[in-house]
Amino acid sequence: MNPDSCSLDAVAVCPMHFGPITLAEALDRFQRGAIPGVCDTGRYLCPFFTWGQGPTLVCLPGLADDSKSFVLPLAHLSQHFRCVAYDWPTGLGDGAHVAGYKHGDFVQDLFALLDHVGARQAFLLGFSFGSTVALAALHAQPERLPRALLLGGFARRRLAPAEVLLASLGRYWKGPLDRLPFRNWVLHANQAIGFEQREPAVWDYFVKRTGSLPMAAFARRALVMHHVDLRPLLPTIDQPLLLVCGDADPLVNKQCESELLTGLPRVLRIELPRCGHEAIYTHPESLADAVADFLQGGWRILSS
Repeated sequence: MNPDSCSLDAVAVCPMHFGPITLAEALDRFQRGAIPGVCDTGRYLCPFFTWGQGPTLVCLPGLADDSKSFVLPLAHLSQHFRCVAYDWPTGLGDGAHVAGYKHGDFVQDLFALLDHVGARQAFLLGFSFGSTVALAALHAQPERLPRALLLGGFARRRLAPAEVLLASLGRYWKGPLDRLPFRNWVLHANQAIGFEQREPAVWDYFVKRTGSLPMAAFARRALVMHHVDLRPLLPTIDQPLLLVCGDADPLVNKQCESELLTGLPRVLRIELPRCGHEAIYTHPESLADAVADFLQGGWRILSS
């Protein structure tokens, strides 16, 4: 299929229209419905949860996110899917040797988790850094992963020289991210777009979820990301993919999107309005709509 022919004109849409949800409602549903677990991947003890019934949907978090970062959209999606979300290794109490972690290790951990939860096949929702793990997994075992969504995704995301220096130094920082000087000011300056349409508690939840991660683990993940270039694999990934993009994403630029759109054989793109990089917090209803529509076959990539 010619990638240039993949557009919304080639899609039949069956919208779900999930209604608005508050953070308190989502957390209440999570407490009542989610089942926690731990998977020994052979590299670390991986905390995860399952939530809901139906086809398995595995959520792969971003650099600074964890499984509970997906609570808002999964409060909807758990009505239609068995949602699985998990944490990356941190080296704090999970047995992981994060200093030696390679990108391929993250991919193998995903398959270990799929085996652990008994998922012969699964859909993937890869967010930011998680999109690179999803892409590599789609290439490695296509028979197990029939469809996927990439949210704020990319095949290559280089750090700026100053970011490389900061990440290199950050490997030795002993505290969590929320102890970084001026962190809240920097977050608000770069990530606040879209949060104005949510209740203030959602911003606080975002700051909390992304602040508890050890700085050393975050820095090492960032350096792994810096060295990853999956562009050569893209033409071999033949599963249908949906790119979900924010119209004002400050972290993933149009070049990253273009590399995916031109490299992947079967790909569609939608854009969320007034949306930055954190759609899992700012646009959970629209995101859940897109995920459910695409995975339940409402959106169809044509072969001509």
